[in-house]
Order: sequence, then C-alpha cells, then structure tokens
Amino acid sequence: MPGVWAMLDGVSLFKIEWGALGADWTVRKPAGLGVAYVDSIRPAIRDWCRITAPALNANELATRVIAVAYCQLRNSRRAHFDEIRRGYAKLFQEQCIQQGFPKHAAAWEEVIQKLPG
Repeated sequence: MPGVWAMLDGVSLFKIEWGALGADWTVRKPAGLGVAYVDSIRPAIRDWCRITAPALNANELATRVIAVAYCQLRNSRRAHFDEIRRGYAKLFQEQCIQQGFPKHAAAWEEVIQKLPG
C-alpha cells in the first residue's frame, strides 16, 4: 500500500503517540480511544468495501479509506491538531515523570520539541 504510506508520512505520529490516544491514558493502559474507535468502525467499512468493490481486497481497501479520511481531516486542521497533540504530550510527559518512567517522559519531550509552532 505505498500510496497509503505516502499519505500517512505527511501526517505521521511519533512512535510514543501511536498507543496514547485518550485523555485518561497512562503508561500502564492499553491503546486509547482513537485506536479503539478506528477498530470499531473498521468492520463496517470493510463490509462496505466488500460490497462496493468485490474484485478488490476488502481489508486493504478499508485501510485505504480510513487513511484517506484521517489524512483529509488531519491536513485540513493541522495547526489545531498539533496544538492538541502538544497539550497531550505535556500531560503524558508529566504522568510518566510521576509514575517513574523516564524513557517515556523523554519520548514525550521529543514530541513537544518537534511539533511545529
């Protein structure tokens, strides 16, 4: 899926961000609300893809549909999303410090420093 990866490269997340999508996230919790949401809608999108384009791989097409929707939303509101990401990064960094996870805190510092703005 080179086209999907190229789109996602333009709106990439830092490694530490992948599993930390939710205000009540802590290092000890599983993937956050954003990941759970995508996981919850994937079956319906995959079924739609299977019906709409039966000759194509429904799993791959569903991934592409989700990626395009995410990229469109993310690109159209980039500054707003970066501000939100920075706020969460600061929150999560503080939680990591309080919970005694210095490596995770350092990873969140990287997010804070490298986000534009």
